[in-house]
Amino acid sequence: MAKIKIFSSKYLILILGLVFAFSSIFFWKSQEARSLSQIYTRSKTEAAFYSRETEARFNSIADALERMAGRETLFENPGFVEWEEDAKFYIGSFEGLKSIAWVDKTFTIQQVVPQSGNDHMIDKGIGEVDWNPNEINLWVPFYDDEKIDGYFIGIISISEIMSPVIHEIENDYMLVLSLNGKEVFESENWDNPEEGFVSETTITFSDVAVLEMTFSPTNELINTEKKYSFQIFFVSLAFSSMVLVAVYFAQRYNASADLIGRNYQNIIKNLMGGFYSVTLDGILLDYNKEFARILGFDSDKDLKGINLPNFWQDPGDRKNYLKEISRNGFIKNYLINAKKADGGKIIVQTNSRLVMDKDGNPSHIEGIFLDITKQIQAEEEKQKLEISLRQSQKLESIGTLASGVAHEINNPITGVMNYAQLIYERLEPSHVQLKEFALAIKDETERMAEIVRNLLTFSRHEKHSHSPARIKDIVNSTLSLMRAVLRKDQIELKVEIPDDLPEIKCRSQQIQQVLMNLLTNARHAVNDRYPEYDPDKIVSITVHQFEKDGRRWLRTTVEDHGCGIPAEISEQIFNPFFTTKDRTKGTGLGLSISQGIARDHHGELTFESEENKITRFYLDLPVDNGWENS
Repeated sequence: MAKIKIFSSKYLILILGLVFAFSSIFFWKSQEARSLSQIYTRSKTEAAFYSRETEARFNSIADALERMAGRETLFENPGFVEWEEDAKFYIGSFEGLKSIAWVDKTFTIQQVVPQSGNDHMIDKGIGEVDWNPNEINLWVPFYDDEKIDGYFIGIISISEIMSPVIHEIENDYMLVLSLNGKEVFESENWDNPEEGFVSETTITFSDVAVLEMTFSPTNELINTEKKYSFQIFFVSLAFSSMVLVAVYFAQRYNASADLIGRNYQNIIKNLMGGFYSVTLDGILLDYNKEFARILGFDSDKDLKGINLPNFWQDPGDRKNYLKEISRNGFIKNYLINAKKADGGKIIVQTNSRLVMDKDGNPSHIEGIFLDITKQIQAEEEKQKLEISLRQSQKLESIGTLASGVAHEINNPITGVMNYAQLIYERLEPSHVQLKEFALAIKDETERMAEIVRNLLTFSRHEKHSHSPARIKDIVNSTLSLMRAVLRKDQIELKVEIPDDLPEIKCRSQQIQQVLMNLLTNARHAVNDRYPEYDPDKIVSITVHQFEKDGRRWLRTTVEDHGCGIPAEISEQIFNPFFTTKDRTKGTGLGLSISQGIARDHHGELTFESEENKITRFYLDLPVDNGWENS
């Protein structure tokens, strides 16, 4: 026996290898892009935070100098002893504040605290002092009678005031400070930053822009993330190699070729699907354009942060999804009834996995899904068409069979009936029992003939003439045959038919046959529920006129208070040969034939029923069905 190869081409492994290689590169670059994006975002956040922190330190020093300049005793004490004490206190309290100088209104330095080491500044003008370029001078004026009488200058060391920031950022970030375009401070780890990762912000003091800060992640941090992403590439390649080996041996030994083939197809499909990454609570972390397209979002809109559970039609379905993925760590080919952005409903198929953090705890969920709404709908339509086709074929076969059987047995039945009549007529009056037997044969053959006529009507081979008729006359003709039977069964008959109803074009005999069948069924239903007399043992017939689609219709309603039609068989009662009666009491053709007659008249036969309460059959016939009178 020839060995069947699922993967018959040796080039398939090469194709798979290329697919896996490109997939590995894609995942590598995707991971690297996400990691670097997170570094850049975190860098901007850190830059803004440290900028505000440095501003707070500077402004705290400015507030202290303003309090010192606002003392009322400042001009009462010639030696300015109190401000010197304040200056020493503030210098010891604020990190980075090196000294405080008092400058008079002629911009001459009168005194400096501490004086030691700053003697060269006393009695010199501001312009004569050789200021340290790595220090910032913070000016605060003091007033005498609302006139500026001098200034306090807080001399601040940039390196010292930035030391807490430098300590916190350690080796992850680096910064440079510039004053009026001139660099005044640079962290020790500063090295040419990688383009695209630099953040620039301004540090302001007392609402005046003073320093420009250039902030960037260190190259070491960036290279570490790139190295980690590159490791993912090698892990992905290693996994892909393992898969290729499995495919190779599957092809060679034909052990699990079918499974590998399905997985291969799934991989190809998933590469084209919508990628998503969500928190365990359902908050969207990352996605691709296909994800946005499937859910009906604008591709330019930022969807990160949206609550994905809002797009599940059934919250209970999401609970089952989370339960399964928590138990197994992954989920495959899971169908979700989802909602689009515009409220439209779709069906998606997803493959997802639970991602763990470095401590082994669940972190988030990543997956890929496909929109299979059209495939599901097509499959449902296909099933409906197959059911409809099978039903049509069954009805056609039954019709053909019924017609053939009816024609084949019609002549023998007629012969039996005639012979029974001849026997009856030739028997002597004294042969009473034999005459009864002959009449019984005749009655049974007449019943068989009636069945044959029903079969011919069902197969639509019997032709009838049609003419205008009054529905009231048809009902009365039918009741003339039924009243005695209904009265015998103690069934109350109610009839309500207006006299001014229009005539309809119909085959009166066929409509009478439909009514006879409906009344017979109603009689059996009330007898089954009430074997004896009961005030609710009622059958009623009503007729009224209505309009639909711009046409006039007559509705004949046959209502009974019998046992009702069980819901489980309600879709089968019009099927040929379906019956709940004993086979000796019914053929199962009555309602099927009645429905066919209604449709031949371009009308409808419908019903509604509640078990052990009420059943109503509606025969709706158009007043003018388009037939020509014959």
